[in-house]
Amino acid sequence: YGEAVSFFERVAGFSVSLSLQQSAVNNAAVCYYMECKLDKAAEAIEAFLLKNPEKHFTVHLVSTLRVIYKDLYPEEECRSRLSALYQVSQKYHKELYSTATFGLESK
Repeated sequence: YGEAVSFFERVAGFSVSLSLQQSAVNNAAVCYYMECKLDKAAEAIEAFLLKNPEKHFTVHLVSTLRVIYKDLYPEEECRSRLSALYQVSQKYHKELYSTATFGLESK
């Protein structure tokens, strides 16, 4: 997975296509996840999302991050982090994302 991560990180850094950047970041995070480098997997997506929340948020990145968070953090911290990302999404994309997208439905 190491070579794949390097490739995807290069693509994410140099691509002029936003959708290609989003896919490359997601793929790099999945490779980190498969290597059990959950911190790096989460950091890759978080850094990309927060670099430009208006353009970078996608359902695919949020879905991947949800899986990573579930394996990386205890339930309360996972929920807290997803809630913070949900708040960011609402600032820029209120019509696109719901609490369900972030796994924050009421229990």
